[in-house]
This record gives sequence, C-alpha cells and structure tokens, in this order.
Amino acid sequence: MFIRNEKRFNIYSTQEIDEVTYPNFRDPDLREQLGITEIAEPDQPEDYSEELYYRNETEEAPYVIYTKKSDEQIAQIAQAKLNAQSLAYLASTDWMAIRAAEGGKAMPEEVKAQRQAARNAIVVQKME
Repeated sequence: MFIRNEKRFNIYSTQEIDEVTYPNFRDPDLREQLGITEIAEPDQPEDYSEELYYRNETEEAPYVIYTKKSDEQIAQIAQAKLNAQSLAYLASTDWMAIRAAEGGKAMPEEVKAQRQAARNAIVVQKME
C-alpha cells in the first residue's frame, strides 16, 4: 500500500502531480522523489475471514478498516452457501428424475434421499 500526503496512492494509474502527468509510479526513485511511501497494511484480526468481516478501504489513515459482521449476517451467508450447494446438487441430478418420470430407469434410493435432504436444507431468505 502506498501513500502520499497522508492519503492512499495508486502507483499503477496515470496521475498529475505539480502540473506534470506521470503514466505510473513503479520506479522507486521517482516515488521517493515525489514523497510516495510504501506502508504495511494494518494487521487483520486473528479470526479474519471474508465470511466474518467486512474489509473497507479508505483514502486516509487507517486506510483499511475491518468490521465484524453480525451473527445474523454470518448465518445468512452460511445459509446462502448451503442453498447454492443444495440447488447445484438438485440440478446435477435432475436428469435422473426426468428419466424416471418418463418411464426410464428408476432413480436410485440413495439419490432420492440425497435430493430430499437437499430440498429440506434450502431456506428462502427474506429480502429487507
């Protein structure tokens, strides 16, 4: 992470400084000359994961803010993942249900049970 004048600075973009347009700031000597310094990103919380925290980047110090999600938000995310997995399983075995419905080979009992478990796991969440 790079900063200049106590604000985040993108060294890969074209920018104008003191009426001079620079295509990028990859050259360490140029960065030093213009007062662009590299700093370490703040430490993540010990239990950090995208499922548990929001990571917000800001232009000014502290530059990165970690905000813990509520238990309800975490539960909603977990349920959404379970829903997606269940729907994917159902989609991957729909052909067996269609084949059986059209008088073809019967669906194995194990697959029937797993499809029912997948349907039972799906919870429709309310949109707020």
